[in-house]
Amino acid sequence: MDSYSDASARRGGPETLMGYAATSPYTDLARNIRLVHGLTWVQAADGSRQSIKDAAGDARLIARVISPDDSVAVGQFLEQRGGAAKGKRLVSFAAFMAGVLREERQALVCLELGPGMTAMVGLVNGCPVPGSDNFGLRQEIGKLAEEFLALYPEAVVYGNLHEIENRQLQPLDVAALAQDPEAAALLRASELRSVPSTRSLSWLLIVALLAIGGYMAYDYYEGKAREARLAAQKPVEKTPEQRYAEGLDAAVRQEGLTIGAAEQMLKMLRGQSMQVPGWRVSRLQCVSSGCSALWVRTAKTASFADLVQALGKDKVTLQADQTGVQSLAVPAASETSKYPNTAALPGKNDAWVSLLSPLQKTAGRVTFTVGGGAAFPVSGITHAGSIRKHDLSVAGPVWLDSYLTTLPAWVMVRELAYEISNPSAVDGVKMSAKL
Repeated sequence: MDSYSDASARRGGPETLMGYAATSPYTDLARNIRLVHGLTWVQAADGSRQSIKDAAGDARLIARVISPDDSVAVGQFLEQRGGAAKGKRLVSFAAFMAGVLREERQALVCLELGPGMTAMVGLVNGCPVPGSDNFGLRQEIGKLAEEFLALYPEAVVYGNLHEIENRQLQPLDVAALAQDPEAAALLRASELRSVPSTRSLSWLLIVALLAIGGYMAYDYYEGKAREARLAAQKPVEKTPEQRYAEGLDAAVRQEGLTIGAAEQMLKMLRGQSMQVPGWRVSRLQCVSSGCSALWVRTAKTASFADLVQALGKDKVTLQADQTGVQSLAVPAASETSKYPNTAALPGKNDAWVSLLSPLQKTAGRVTFTVGGGAAFPVSGITHAGSIRKHDLSVAGPVWLDSYLTTLPAWVMVRELAYEISNPSAVDGVKMSAKL
């Protein structure tokens, strides 16, 4: 949709509409409703508070649209001139049209709002198409509308912009719609609102989520006497217990990173560059196979060429959703990266004391849930003396990352990640880890 990205730059002209300059992205729909055009629309991962915040980027106000298939689009209001006035409700034109035409698979709305001035928005599957929310002189909007229709030729066109050739226009009176009592709910849902807040913490890393999988063995074998019995029997074929014991260390090593390796990756992630002109990191992630950074655009004019020039041609993989994935160099393993000693795993009570006591002492500032344990299989084998694997999910302030460094060596790390909605803001980063 880059063909729409410079629409705001192409607006212009000295004409005025309802007291606003032609370059203004506002039009007064009714006495107390001010329509806002030109929002930057971004797809959110889901409808959660954190996903909405991530999609909002640097915007102070946003609009939100939920499609019939539950996709969530967030409109970033980046206009610096303001637009709020006493007694006025700021309503996203694109979000309002998405609600009115919710059942249309593809639609284009083009409305002539005053002398020479026109607004448009393109909708696909109930959500505004990124870059199609525009406002300006009718000739320019007509060109943008033609570009949209070239991409979505089956779109139904609503409005009164007759510059669109070979298209039958479906009439749409937005002012009348706004007076309809049934539209009141759609208008409320389309209002610009403040970006939802998340927990405010100190420093750069704000929220930590740790899912801990510990390998706790209680009643691992029945002691040396049982080992002696197995050795004395000298079976022709190895017993399941023997095969389990022989393959246990290798199986555990496949579960993720050691605590030492995870600490090294954590240091590497903290030192990662977060911004280049027009782009910023949205997610940093490490798993046992490697680490990556997800880059997203911060400006309408930002291009893949800018990102490739900043990171290097061979360091980034470009994605169809206009993001880029950068592979990060993984620190070499050190002597601290030792795997668990499966012959010396703690019992259940000792494990819970070690893992949960530091969390319990935070007086609720850290929340956690313990998953149900299960026998850990080795090549599909479990038996009465199998070690057990548990999951622990933890969430809390940034200083919770120090908890990772205190974990015993019998814990393995599956994933480390940072979700970054604003690298320069105190409340702009969330840390997560699965261990």
